[in-house]
Amino acid sequence: MRRVAAVLLLAAACAGAPPSPFAVSDLSALDEMRAAAAAPGAPAAFRLFVTGDTRGFLAPCGCESGQRGGIARRKTYLDAVARPGDLRIDLGNVALGSGAAAHLRMKSTFVALGSMGYAMFVPARAEVLAGTGFITASRPGNPMLTDLSCRVVCANIVDPDGERPFEATLVHTLPDGRRVGVVGVTGRIRSPGFFGTTDPSAAVRAAIASLEGRADAFVVAASMPWEEARVLADALDGVALVVGGMAPEGPAGAASGARTPLVATGPRGEHVLRVDFDATLRPASAWRSWLDEGIADDAPMADLVLRHRRELSDLDPNYVPDVLAGLTGRGFVGTETCIDCHAEDHEAWNRSAHAHAMTTLVAKEASRDPECVPCHLVDVAAAEGTPRKPDDLGVGCEACHGGARRHVESARRGDRPPATTAYPAKLDDCRACHRPPEVTRFDAAEAWPKIVHGKR
Repeated sequence: MRRVAAVLLLAAACAGAPPSPFAVSDLSALDEMRAAAAAPGAPAAFRLFVTGDTRGFLAPCGCESGQRGGIARRKTYLDAVARPGDLRIDLGNVALGSGAAAHLRMKSTFVALGSMGYAMFVPARAEVLAGTGFITASRPGNPMLTDLSCRVVCANIVDPDGERPFEATLVHTLPDGRRVGVVGVTGRIRSPGFFGTTDPSAAVRAAIASLEGRADAFVVAASMPWEEARVLADALDGVALVVGGMAPEGPAGAASGARTPLVATGPRGEHVLRVDFDATLRPASAWRSWLDEGIADDAPMADLVLRHRRELSDLDPNYVPDVLAGLTGRGFVGTETCIDCHAEDHEAWNRSAHAHAMTTLVAKEASRDPECVPCHLVDVAAAEGTPRKPDDLGVGCEACHGGARRHVESARRGDRPPATTAYPAKLDDCRACHRPPEVTRFDAAEAWPKIVHGKR
């Protein structure tokens, strides 16, 4: 029913009867592409496409069906529905964390944004907290942003001297010659010793004043949490729209009582927020299009993801050995060690997806990705028998039952073996890996019959 409603709503918009402004719903991007092709309708004067909060998730991990997002699907969607004259903005948080892996994710995302024709990038919390690694990148001689071809715009990021390292505004010229002034701001953040932010509402007002006579309408692109964006929208006059909010779940529409309409993107780059403006340059309709798994991957963008994974694998050749060493240090002896006493249980495990968890990563060239490996490699090769390579392992007995070294040593001495450190395993233990954002529909009670064992 939800998908049918989405198609009807979209068809109404394409036929000239748009949904009520800012009663924003989540719609299927695939349905939107089909409906737009079937009933193009009257074109909007101007369309805005906004994404953000990618967090380095360049492609769905594939840990469950129905996952949304991915830059390869995003490119296919934008190529199908965006037109010359439309504006594409990203609201930052491209890669969380620190170190070489986060840097590589940032670089790969920047390359993708340039390939998709983004005109504007607004730094968010992740970029501000990166300090000199990102903020000074816009200055001559710093290579960090060489892969970001769009303009970095933020009116309220300041360096330790109180100077702004970025432009405050972007003026977007429409095909009919009118101009939309876009102000970028981020939330209130303090990065000790490096960079911080000033009051966003004051920064927006100053930026709008600087554009007097040079813009026919104003939009604010706000890289900040939803509640902070609500406060900002309620403090502004004379602005057509505030986009941002990073609402974590569910449709995000107008902020109740706000002076200025407010709409939000979704988390992890799973949606593309689309806003259609009417002939008066006021927003007429808006929706968040979720990127379905039915959308074909754009081939060049899929190649970019593959290159990214290969580069990620080369960053730290000791990563997987270090993971295995850590498990050994926790008393892991390997699932194959359990066969002699627990043959029936081992057979049940061997039929499960747990036994081949690393194989799924190998197929995607993600078997060295530090975001994937910790939940796909929770086993070690047994000390005896045919050595097994890391890529042939998976999630073993000890992932749930704990390290079995003392248990095995006692059994081999003929003593009554003590329980392993986590025996018996609890269903809630499954949620250590079967959890959002990768897995959103896990039901432990439903999953248990698939791996039931332990019969005496």
